[in-house]
Amino acid sequence: MEKGKIKDLLSAAKDEVVGAVIESDAAPEVVKSTAELVVSEGTAAVFGTVFGAVAPRINSARLSYKENRFERHVEKALSVMEYYMMDYAILSSKGQYTIFCYGQDTFRFRAPYSLEYYSEIREWDHGYIAVMTKYQHDEKLIEEYIDLVPILENLYVDSEAYLKQIKEVRIQYD
Repeated sequence: MEKGKIKDLLSAAKDEVVGAVIESDAAPEVVKSTAELVVSEGTAAVFGTVFGAVAPRINSARLSYKENRFERHVEKALSVMEYYMMDYAILSSKGQYTIFCYGQDTFRFRAPYSLEYYSEIREWDHGYIAVMTKYQHDEKLIEEYIDLVPILENLYVDSEAYLKQIKEVRIQYD
């Protein structure tokens, strides 16, 4: 058995034993008889009664903590999976750079010096983007074209396979 599996098995067994002992009716008696060795019989009876009343609640709190921790881990794993499985790319700009992000990849390339921002994707055709762009020297939006295929090929990326996964491009500024 692998080390991780043994650890999981021992942890589960420990949790099961602790839960069974705490929830059993015998637990207060065990505390009482153990306490009688140290303190008087009356004090031991009080300890046993208090333990019998408090222990199930403590165990319940412990289980709630573990359930919440498990849920947090599952939510985090799902968000990571969603991030890597998204079928859209993000287009934005910062300074004099256009930024194209997909999955864990980010490509930055020079944009015209007067570029202010991208406002709307008009068309996405497997590497070819028609986008409405705002420039400093013009009040109106101008339709601009970005061809990603030569950019990806210059970076030795298989553009056909890479771009086939992307169903749409969205504009997003942080």
